[in-house]
Amino acid sequence: MGKLGRSLDKGIAYLGYGGIAMGLASLLIMMSMIFLNVVLRYLFKSPLVFVVEYAGYLYLVLVFMGLAYSMRADAHVKVELITRLLPRPVRAALEVIYPLVAIGVAILYLYYAWGLFAESLHEGARARTMVMTPLWIPQMFLWIGLIMFILELIARTFKKCISLGEILRGTGQSSLAKQ
Repeated sequence: MGKLGRSLDKGIAYLGYGGIAMGLASLLIMMSMIFLNVVLRYLFKSPLVFVVEYAGYLYLVLVFMGLAYSMRADAHVKVELITRLLPRPVRAALEVIYPLVAIGVAILYLYYAWGLFAESLHEGARARTMVMTPLWIPQMFLWIGLIMFILELIARTFKKCISLGEILRGTGQSSLAKQ
């Protein structure tokens, strides 16, 4: 990978780090809100009305903003029972195919997430709760997280293509070659 490729990869990695930082912050805020709600409900019989709604929104931020980092950290669930039995070149080829399929699915999901966001923004849609949160705010994290995830998948595909080329040439020092 050339200098430009390494720079792009580093930039995509930083996006993922920013996403996971937002996800962790949302987790801490969510836990604090729930704790405060429990204390207020049991001690003062006065719960906060927005906690369940906002905990759901914060969970959405946690999941979607953490997708890219999870991909970079290779933390997504995958089943290797059968693929471990395959020859290295076949495994390396599958490692290129998997993110390509995921990119297609994520782009389809992004298309619908963007449509949902644009419609909510255009129509001024609000949650049917006491707080009446504008729905475009939590929906925004769907497409931002998906864009970061797609960028990470593209970077992963390029890296796996390079690894596949090295394995096919017999010069592979990739993680697949060590297995």
